[in-house]
Amino acid sequence: MFKRIFLFISILFLLIFFAVIQSEPADLEVRGSVDKNKVALNETFNFKIDISADSKSTPDIKLSDLKKNFNVFSSGQSQRISLGGDQNSLVIRYEFILQPKEVGKFTIGEVEVKFKGKLYKTEPIDIEVMPAEKPEFLPEQLEEEPSSSEGIFI
Repeated sequence: MFKRIFLFISILFLLIFFAVIQSEPADLEVRGSVDKNKVALNETFNFKIDISADSKSTPDIKLSDLKKNFNVFSSGQSQRISLGGDQNSLVIRYEFILQPKEVGKFTIGEVEVKFKGKLYKTEPIDIEVMPAEKPEFLPEQLEEEPSSSEGIFI
């Protein structure tokens, strides 16, 4: 009888313990995203990294080498810090406008964020680059039409 009560209390304690651990908010969330995974060689696409933390401290970030496979046309960072009583929050967004250098399949490597001694990583993102789209007609294919004002002099 005593063993059953001890077993019941032990199981109940473990269930409560794991419920408390799972309900604690994460210190930091990091997510990488692109606006499209298939692009033509002459197109650009947006790569964003969003970081949210329950802190006012700025995390350390380590990017993969974007310039290896992509031209970086633009990059920017925005940051929002909210201070309020016991709860502080930080939201950082990094944005890049990228253009592929060649046709093929490429991977934007994981972004590493170090925060309060812990290492957080994004998932790698696959990008498929197709040949550049050609316009339906080229400028030299345009036929010159005589202007209706030719030969008129005022």
